[in-house]
Amino acid sequence: MMEIVRPLSPFSFFIRLWYTFFAMRFASIPIAKPGCGKVTIPYPFGIDSEKSCSLSTPYNIHCDTSFDPPQPYLFDNNDTRLEIIDISQTGQMRIRNKLATRCYQPREVVEESIMNNQEQHINLANLPLVVSDTANKFIGIGCDDDLAMMVASTTLTLGHLGGCVTSCYSPEDILKQNDTSCLGNGCCQSEIPNKGLKIVMIIEQPMVEVGNTTNNDVFYCSAAF
Repeated sequence: MMEIVRPLSPFSFFIRLWYTFFAMRFASIPIAKPGCGKVTIPYPFGIDSEKSCSLSTPYNIHCDTSFDPPQPYLFDNNDTRLEIIDISQTGQMRIRNKLATRCYQPREVVEESIMNNQEQHINLANLPLVVSDTANKFIGIGCDDDLAMMVASTTLTLGHLGGCVTSCYSPEDILKQNDTSCLGNGCCQSEIPNKGLKIVMIIEQPMVEVGNTTNNDVFYCSAAF
């Protein structure tokens, strides 16, 4: 039996640098409030242990002191922990993003983690936040994958509102591509199509039958975020 070797993805470091921005619907009030670790927590948010600092309960931020430095986070409507990277005084929050991934070896998919169920997609229905359509882009990395972003405003009735397709012409083209473009050759991107989105779900769908795709020879894993 062939042992599955799992090398580091060449895009792993790049992926970890991508976060999702969420715009908040409130007039920012520049009042200094206690922070959590390296993150400043401006009003109307506040640390949940000091509830008098926040506007109301939905604005309470948890501070996990088991990390060094402490790590601030929110819970979305699925009780999924959303790690906060920073909050600006102008009302924009940055959280660590989720990935839809699929990993291959010749003629088969060996692992996938797709945001295709209630536990994995981002649901902001219980929070005073919406997905920013100006600070975000949908990005796909891989070969022969139809990377479709699924989004909805306030309900779980998801519709296909945007996405993009990646393709690979040859392994040499990918290796020689030494720039920051993302125009379809192993990487694609599209705009966030709507304002006021509360729910985001990403599905990564192969364009060709697994086993006949160039992805088996070029990338170990593909991803969308």
